[in-house]
Amino acid sequence: MKTLIIATIILLNSFNQSEKEPPIGADLIKIQTTLKSEELFTKWKEHLTQNNFSFTEINNKFLSIETKTKNSTDINYEYKLFSQIDETGIVQISIEYRTKPNQETKTAYSEFKIWTYSKDKDNINKIIYDEFYEIILSFGKYELYFGNEEPPEELE
Repeated sequence: MKTLIIATIILLNSFNQSEKEPPIGADLIKIQTTLKSEELFTKWKEHLTQNNFSFTEINNKFLSIETKTKNSTDINYEYKLFSQIDETGIVQISIEYRTKPNQETKTAYSEFKIWTYSKDKDNINKIIYDEFYEIILSFGKYELYFGNEEPPEELE
Protein backbone atom coordinates (compact mmCIF):
# COMPACT_ATOMS: atom_id res chain seq x y z
CA MET A 1 0.00 0.00 0.00
CA LYS A 2 2.82 2.39 0.91
CA THR A 3 4.50 1.64 -2.43
CA LEU A 4 1.27 2.42 -4.29
CA ILE A 5 0.95 5.80 -2.54
CA ILE A 6 4.58 6.71 -3.30
CA ALA A 7 4.18 5.66 -6.94
CA THR A 8 1.01 7.76 -7.22
CA ILE A 9 2.75 10.82 -5.76
CA ILE A 10 5.68 10.42 -8.17
CA LEU A 11 3.34 9.97 -11.13
CA LEU A 12 1.28 13.05 -10.23
CA ASN A 13 4.42 15.11 -9.64
CA SER A 14 5.93 14.16 -13.01
CA PHE A 15 2.62 14.90 -14.74
CA ASN A 16 2.47 18.36 -13.19
CA GLN A 17 6.07 19.11 -14.17
CA SER A 18 5.48 18.25 -17.82
CA GLU A 19 2.19 20.18 -18.00
CA LYS A 20 3.17 23.73 -18.88
CA GLU A 21 0.66 26.13 -20.33
CA PRO A 22 1.81 28.96 -22.58
CA PRO A 23 0.95 32.54 -21.70
CA ILE A 24 -2.06 33.86 -23.63
CA GLY A 25 -0.90 35.30 -26.94
CA ALA A 26 2.37 33.33 -27.13
CA ASP A 27 3.23 32.69 -30.76
CA LEU A 28 6.41 30.65 -30.40
CA ILE A 29 7.10 27.28 -28.78
CA LYS A 30 10.66 26.50 -27.68
CA ILE A 31 11.94 23.06 -26.75
CA GLN A 32 15.19 23.22 -24.74
CA THR A 33 17.35 20.11 -25.19
CA THR A 34 20.90 19.09 -24.39
CA LEU A 35 21.53 17.86 -27.94
CA LYS A 36 24.00 19.33 -30.40
CA SER A 37 22.28 21.29 -33.17
CA GLU A 38 22.89 18.82 -36.04
CA GLU A 39 21.81 15.84 -33.93
CA LEU A 40 18.73 17.74 -32.76
CA PHE A 41 17.86 18.72 -36.34
CA THR A 42 17.96 15.07 -37.44
CA LYS A 43 16.04 13.84 -34.40
CA TRP A 44 13.35 16.53 -34.74
CA LYS A 45 12.92 15.86 -38.47
CA GLU A 46 12.54 12.11 -37.77
CA HIS A 47 10.07 12.80 -34.97
CA LEU A 48 7.90 14.95 -37.22
CA THR A 49 7.99 12.24 -39.88
CA GLN A 50 6.94 9.61 -37.33
CA ASN A 51 4.00 11.86 -36.46
CA ASN A 52 2.79 12.01 -40.06
CA PHE A 53 4.22 15.36 -41.06
CA SER A 54 5.69 15.78 -44.53
CA PHE A 55 7.92 18.63 -45.59
CA THR A 56 7.75 21.61 -47.91
CA GLU A 57 11.31 22.68 -47.18
CA ILE A 58 14.25 21.27 -45.27
CA ASN A 59 17.31 23.50 -45.05
CA ASN A 60 20.31 21.55 -43.75
CA LYS A 61 22.56 24.62 -43.81
CA PHE A 62 20.29 26.81 -41.66
CA LEU A 63 18.77 23.86 -39.73
CA SER A 64 15.20 24.86 -40.55
CA ILE A 65 12.12 22.85 -41.47
CA GLU A 66 8.78 23.85 -42.95
CA THR A 67 6.08 21.19 -42.95
CA LYS A 68 3.30 20.75 -45.42
CA THR A 69 -0.14 21.40 -44.02
CA LYS A 70 -1.61 18.80 -41.69
CA ASN A 71 -5.31 18.44 -40.98
CA SER A 72 -6.51 19.20 -37.50
CA THR A 73 -8.26 16.12 -36.19
CA ASP A 74 -11.54 17.54 -34.89
CA ILE A 75 -12.24 20.62 -36.94
CA ASN A 76 -12.15 22.02 -40.47
CA TYR A 77 -8.68 23.53 -40.16
CA GLU A 78 -5.17 22.66 -41.23
CA TYR A 79 -1.85 23.89 -39.93
CA LYS A 80 1.83 23.86 -40.76
CA LEU A 81 4.96 24.20 -38.66
CA PHE A 82 8.09 26.26 -39.06
CA SER A 83 10.98 24.88 -37.00
CA GLN A 84 14.42 26.39 -36.48
CA ILE A 85 17.21 24.67 -34.57
CA ASP A 86 19.75 26.94 -32.90
CA GLU A 87 23.32 26.29 -31.77
CA THR A 88 22.29 25.97 -28.10
CA GLY A 89 20.03 22.94 -28.62
CA ILE A 90 16.68 24.72 -28.84
CA VAL A 91 13.91 23.94 -31.32
CA GLN A 92 11.89 27.10 -32.02
CA ILE A 93 8.49 26.39 -33.53
CA SER A 94 5.91 28.72 -35.00
CA ILE A 95 2.59 27.59 -36.40
CA GLU A 96 0.30 28.91 -39.12
CA TYR A 97 -3.25 27.67 -39.71
CA ARG A 98 -6.18 28.23 -42.04
CA THR A 99 -9.75 27.14 -42.63
CA LYS A 100 -10.18 24.40 -45.22
CA PRO A 101 -12.75 24.66 -48.03
CA ASN A 102 -16.31 23.70 -47.19
CA GLN A 103 -18.59 22.39 -49.95
CA GLU A 104 -21.79 23.09 -48.01
CA THR A 105 -21.03 26.75 -47.37
CA LYS A 106 -19.08 27.11 -50.63
CA THR A 107 -16.07 28.66 -48.92
CA ALA A 108 -12.50 28.44 -50.14
CA TYR A 109 -9.28 28.18 -48.16
CA SER A 110 -8.79 31.13 -45.85
CA GLU A 111 -5.50 33.01 -45.66
CA PHE A 112 -2.96 31.55 -43.26
CA LYS A 113 -3.03 33.07 -39.78
CA ILE A 114 -0.27 33.08 -37.19
CA TRP A 115 -1.02 30.82 -34.24
CA THR A 116 -1.19 32.53 -30.85
CA TYR A 117 -2.10 30.62 -27.71
CA SER A 118 -5.59 30.91 -26.23
CA LYS A 119 -7.07 29.24 -23.13
CA ASP A 120 -10.58 29.09 -24.59
CA LYS A 121 -11.22 25.37 -25.22
CA ASP A 122 -13.31 26.07 -28.34
CA ASN A 123 -10.71 28.38 -29.89
CA ILE A 124 -8.81 27.00 -32.89
CA ASN A 125 -5.52 28.15 -31.36
CA LYS A 126 -6.15 26.06 -28.22
CA ILE A 127 -7.29 23.05 -30.24
CA ILE A 128 -4.19 23.11 -32.46
CA TYR A 129 -1.92 23.55 -29.43
CA ASP A 130 -3.51 20.62 -27.61
CA GLU A 131 -2.99 18.39 -30.67
CA PHE A 132 0.60 19.50 -31.17
CA TYR A 133 1.39 19.36 -27.43
CA GLU A 134 1.02 15.56 -27.52
CA ILE A 135 3.64 15.45 -30.28
CA ILE A 136 5.96 17.67 -28.25
CA LEU A 137 5.59 15.46 -25.17
CA SER A 138 6.42 12.34 -27.16
CA PHE A 139 9.67 13.97 -28.36
CA GLY A 140 11.29 13.59 -24.94
CA LYS A 141 11.51 15.06 -21.47
CA TYR A 142 12.66 18.54 -22.35
CA GLU A 143 11.81 21.96 -20.94
CA LEU A 144 9.30 24.08 -22.83
CA TYR A 145 9.34 27.86 -23.16
CA PHE A 146 6.94 30.10 -25.03
CA GLY A 147 6.96 33.43 -26.83
CA ASN A 148 9.69 35.68 -25.49
CA GLU A 149 10.52 33.48 -22.47
CA GLU A 150 14.21 32.71 -22.36
CA PRO A 151 15.58 29.34 -21.27
CA PRO A 152 18.41 29.30 -18.74
CA GLU A 153 21.94 29.70 -20.09
CA GLU A 154 22.87 26.10 -19.29
CA LEU A 155 20.95 22.95 -18.52
CA GLU A 156 22.20 20.85 -15.65
